[in-house]
Amino acid sequence: MTWILYSLLFLLLGSFYRLVFGPSLEDRILALDVVAVIIVLIISIYSLSYEQSFYLDIALIYAILSFGEVLAFVKFTSPYTTQNG
Repeated sequence: MTWILYSLLFLLLGSFYRLVFGPSLEDRILALDVVAVIIVLIISIYSLSYEQSFYLDIALIYAILSFGEVLAFVKFTSPYTTQNG
């Protein structure tokens, strides 16, 4: 179980690097979504290993909020949207 967490932490560091030093805005948006998914996976594994179902609720709420965050970020940074619509 610990090797899964270590590999997820390694992937989290790689995605966080892409989030900070990404060459384009699209790369940073995708990295933000990947970081959110990895955090939800880590919370879920923690919940399963310690048999605490409350953490699954936290993971679900975090996943919903991160999805909304990415949608808002795309809407307000997309060059194809107009200011009036």
